[in-house]
Amino acid sequence: MATRFAALVMLVVLSGCGIYSFTGIDDSGAETFAVDYLRTQTPLASETFAQRLTEGMKDLVLQRSALDVVAEDADLTYSGFITAYEVRPVSNQSDETAALNRLTVTLRISYVNEKEPEKSFDNRTFSEFVDFDANLDFATVETTLWDELLDKLTQSVFNASLGNW
Repeated sequence: MATRFAALVMLVVLSGCGIYSFTGIDDSGAETFAVDYLRTQTPLASETFAQRLTEGMKDLVLQRSALDVVAEDADLTYSGFITAYEVRPVSNQSDETAALNRLTVTLRISYVNEKEPEKSFDNRTFSEFVDFDANLDFATVETTLWDELLDKLTQSVFNASLGNW
C-alpha cells in the first residue's frame, strides 16, 4: 500500500512541476498551432500529396498534444515546402536490372515557437524514403506508398519541434 501511495505522489509531483511530460512533448506552454499549406516546389510531387502532408501534420499534432489548431496567430507555426520527390533504383540484380526502387521525399520546414523563440528553426531539411518492388508500376503503387512516407515525414518534423527526447 505504501508503495502505491509513493508512486502516486511521484506521479503528481513530476507531472505538476513540469519536470517530465507524460505526453512526451515540449509545447512550451503553447495553446494553439497552425500548419501553413506545405506547397510543392518540385514538378513530380502532386498537389494531392502536398495536401495530405499538410493535413497529416495537423492530425499528428492534434493526436499527440492538447494544442488547438487555428488558421492564424498561433503560438506554434509550421511552414515550408516539398523540395524533392524522386524515384531511383537502389538494389540491382545480377542482370543489372533494379530489384528495388526508392521513393524519396525531402521537405524544408520552418517552425516558429512564439512562446520560446530559441526553440524555433528555419528551413530545416527533412528527408524520408520508402522502398518498393521495381517490378511494380510506380503510378499504380504511388498513393499506397504515401501512407508510410507521410507517417515518417510528419513524425520527423514533430520530433524536431515538439519531441521531448
